[in-house]
Amino acid sequence: MAASIPAVENILADLIRLRTENPPGGETVQAQYLKDLFSRFGVKGEIVEPAPGRTSTNTLPISG
Repeated sequence: MAASIPAVENILADLIRLRTENPPGGETVQAQYLKDLFSRFGVKGEIVEPAPGRTSTNTLPISG
């Protein structure tokens, strides 16, 4: 595998450190983090905003 798999503890610590409390929201930083993480493993994703300031990361499963 080309990319190294980060320890689960490191990913969880990163996610906890991100400021995403509601209000004011701020989910965009977490959505971008996850999109970047998934892309390191070849998983394509997109950031969507179904409501103003409420972002999520959508991904598709890897087929192969």
